This record gives sequence, C-alpha cells and structure tokens, in this order.
Amino acid sequence: MKRALPLLAAIALTVLAMAPTAPAQTVGEFGVALKDFKPSYGGYTAVLDARVYDSAGAAPSQLATAQIRLPRGAKIREHYVYGKFICNTVVLEVYMNPNTCRDSQFATGTMVLDARPGLAEPISTNIYLFLGAVNIDEVGQGAIARVAVFVAGTSAFRSQVLYGTLFRDSGPYSYRLVLPAVVTPLTAGLRLSLAELHLTVTGLKVTKPATGRHSARKVFWTSLPRCDKNGEISFGVDFRFSGAATIPAQRAVKCSKFLRRRSS
Repeated sequence: MKRALPLLAAIALTVLAMAPTAPAQTVGEFGVALKDFKPSYGGYTAVLDARVYDSAGAAPSQLATAQIRLPRGAKIREHYVYGKFICNTVVLEVYMNPNTCRDSQFATGTMVLDARPGLAEPISTNIYLFLGAVNIDEVGQGAIARVAVFVAGTSAFRSQVLYGTLFRDSGPYSYRLVLPAVVTPLTAGLRLSLAELHLTVTGLKVTKPATGRHSARKVFWTSLPRCDKNGEISFGVDFRFSGAATIPAQRAVKCSKFLRRRSS
C-alpha cells in the first residue's frame, strides 16, 4: 500500500497538469458610498470607485468610456445647468488650470493608468470634473450637460481636457454620466489603459439670499435620491472597451436615516 502512494500522487499531478486552465478575462468592479449628509439643505457626497483588470495579471483591455448611472430621484435643479455653473471650456483649455472653472467643479478624484508593456509601473494622476454647456446635437438624445474632465499631466502625458456627457436615464436611474477614458500619451505608441477610477462627487450648492420672511438658505444641485421599497438606492456603471463587449455592474446602497424614504 505504501508503494502505491507515490504512484497515486504522480497520477494526480499528471491529471492536474493536463486539466485546462481558466481563460483570462477582463473584470470590472464598482463600489459606492454616501457620506456627509447635510439635513439643512439635502447636500451629500458620493464616493465612487471603479477598477478594471485582467484576471491573468496582464494589462487590461483599453477602456473607451465608463458610464456611471446615478440613482432615481436625484435630479439636477435647472438653474445649475446655466450661467455661472457652466465652465468656459475655451478658457480652461487655454490656461490649463482647473481653478479657472472652480464654480463649475462638482467632483474630483484620481485615475490610475496601466501603461504596460511600455512602462512597468502604473501612472496615477488627479482629475477634476466640471459642468459644461451641452452640445446642441446631443439635446435630442437626452443630454442635459457636457462634462469637462481636466486630467493633470505627468511624465507620460501632458495636462489635457477630455469631454463626456450627462444624459437622462430611466429605470432605477435618473442620469448616466458618460466619462471618457482614453488619455493621449506624449510618446507615440505608448498604450494607456484605465485601471482605476476614484471619484468624490461633492456636487454644487448655492446660497440664496434672504427675502422677506425667509432667511438665507443653501440649495443643493440635486434633489434627494428616491429609496425603493427595499430601502435602497441604485448606482451602476457600464465599462465599454475598445473592440470588446460592455461589462455592466450595479451597487445598491442602503438608505440610511439621513435620506428620506420614498416609495418606488
């Protein structure tokens, strides 16, 4: 019996070696959290995290866009898509300084780019998101605002402004924010693939002056998200790759006491 053990072990190792390995695949992950609720005017902060990677450890497929879906009920108030809340993107591109559009900034964050095989180490940089004037040809598609994404330069690429769009959405969502994911490198042939995206969406707020009996008050840029019958609100993301299938992901966030519960 003892002599049979080495033979059985050898057979087992041979079978494992012959077994087909799972094919590598592109994986998309998404997470969201809400914090800093302000009961006096309904303000809050959303923290969104997305990650794309190859299950075998290779450089991920090149992401073309990331479409972030915002929860139903969180509708942007009309006066925030006009006037001083709209970034003058011409000035932004001339001066390449995010402070030129600080009144329009609704989110900040970081993006991590995978530059393999050209560069072994990932590249991290800061990004700033601003509301911009919508393109007329996109209004018929449900667009309500253009989104300018200022990407701070690194040794691999210059500072640049990328453009996305905020569209109306349906179902459990109010809007879909289509964000660009392709950064132009300094070196021709260098491939930059978005690996991680971390956004802190603080939104916009305005202080309305006192009038008559009413004292001055703050107004947040959106109404509150609508909780469904399970006491949750839904966020989503669609990872769209160049020449590859779309990977959807969804996250439901429990409505805490600071969000008014509404029926679906």
